[in-house]
Amino acid sequence: MTATSFSLTKRDKPLRILSTSDWHLGNPRVPAGNICDRLRHYMFPLLEQTDLLNIGGDVWDTLMTLNDETNVIVSFLIDLLRMCHVNNVTVRVLLGTFSHDRDQSSVFEIYQKKCHFTNDLRYISKVYLEEIESLNVRILYLPDDLPYESSEACLEAVSDMMKTRGWTWVDYVFGHGYFQHMLPKNIPREPKCTFRVSQFTPWVRRYILMGHIHLSDQTQNVIYNNSFDRLAHGEEASKGCLYIEDSGDMAKLKIIDNPDATKFVTLDLTKETDPEKVGDLYLSLVKQKFQGIPGYVRVVHPSAEIRQSLHRLTNSRHPELFYSFRQTPHDVVNEARLTVRKSFDVVEYPTPTEHTLPKMVFDYLEANGGSKINPDRITPILNDL
Repeated sequence: MTATSFSLTKRDKPLRILSTSDWHLGNPRVPAGNICDRLRHYMFPLLEQTDLLNIGGDVWDTLMTLNDETNVIVSFLIDLLRMCHVNNVTVRVLLGTFSHDRDQSSVFEIYQKKCHFTNDLRYISKVYLEEIESLNVRILYLPDDLPYESSEACLEAVSDMMKTRGWTWVDYVFGHGYFQHMLPKNIPREPKCTFRVSQFTPWVRRYILMGHIHLSDQTQNVIYNNSFDRLAHGEEASKGCLYIEDSGDMAKLKIIDNPDATKFVTLDLTKETDPEKVGDLYLSLVKQKFQGIPGYVRVVHPSAEIRQSLHRLTNSRHPELFYSFRQTPHDVVNEARLTVRKSFDVVEYPTPTEHTLPKMVFDYLEANGGSKINPDRITPILNDL
């Protein structure tokens, strides 16, 4: 896609965008009710001063069945849609990663229709270009798991779509997936459709708002929304969403913090070898980090005896905490190991990550007579391992 020239002109009134993603409702570690309550508390008030709500994928953590937690989620989604209806907020919901969302976010349109809400809402599950005339904004939507062999092929298709419309630029990109600068370190092979900032800067006038990575990050005009809540160890950073006031010639970006996000804390105690001292140190750190709030604590220590003693100490003194461990800082799978019976063809499968592995396992089981395996059990099983 070739570079183009464009000017940014001041808007008569700012375009106010609330951008959020990666709620992962149904996650086995964090009750959906907790996440929904925090979304109500910190996000709902902003809808009174929002023109466009971008829900950028991974609304769901896994395939949901009808149960008490599902009822909590449905109630929350209807409340959210009602708030958007009352405040005339335009809503765009993007398909996220297959192993998380499946096609479950199509319920947004179903609930919208059933409740007779009249604000503008769309669920988008494929590459799509749109001009929202009421907001005077052009948007490209890039869901996850795109059917292209490379980012170049994807953007060539986008270029053709833009030529058909006579466009040479868009204001925003709403996407879900990887940019090269956000890939995990030492990854052996990039996922097929990994984007680069330079591919967008010549023709995107404002921002590229991305979901998928559970971090808040801005690199040039590419912004990752962050996950709204903590869902695993390694996510100790603050959580929340993004609010933008776009005046046309300039924009104000504000991170909306979720200070009540579930606590996941890793305590590296490898330097303390005295069993008595390590217990006192552990209790002191737990008190400091959690302050009596429920959460997840993970201990790093090479001694199985000390790890087990701290587990017992947790059960007796802090039953509100979930305890796990690592032998060393680099041992990411406790003492359990998976035996891989068949190698995956790296040409046909994406690089294994926490996001792609559930789908790879599901595809493997389905191809090898395991079609009766319930796919929504795969992610919790891998989490337990």
